[in-house]
Amino acid sequence: MAGRVSRAQSARGKSPKNLHQSRRANLKQRGKPLYKNDGPNFLELPEGKQARPRAYLQELVRNNQPIAIILLETRRKSFTRRDIDRLVGRNWSYEVVPSIGKSGGMCFLWQEALLSANNFIKNKQFLIANVCLPSGAVWQLGAVYADKYMYKR
Repeated sequence: MAGRVSRAQSARGKSPKNLHQSRRANLKQRGKPLYKNDGPNFLELPEGKQARPRAYLQELVRNNQPIAIILLETRRKSFTRRDIDRLVGRNWSYEVVPSIGKSGGMCFLWQEALLSANNFIKNKQFLIANVCLPSGAVWQLGAVYADKYMYKR
């Protein structure tokens, strides 16, 4: 028994960040998805993984089958149909707020078969859309990406 260590004892020596990363690595090794569908998902790329954001987004879409996605800080002035198809697959519509310089930019993506979106109100810091569900319900979805300087907001 002296050689066996419980999970609680092994977790004591790790910082919360390292503990989270080791649990995440264990999930990935077991073949389970990194993200589960338990409500809205917020995908923030881990440090050092900035080179592969498309892979993380594709995994999120594959595992959760969302009907709408809002991307913030895209840092892109435009998206083409080919870009969207490579990001999330076909049958997705999109609306883009272009970036200004090297920061900002938003992209609202929705599945054409499940939602219809219209009446877009766009600004460099926000995007608002009316979304109609097949049941007839109408939602207003919005995304805000404000400048860190208060006088620019």
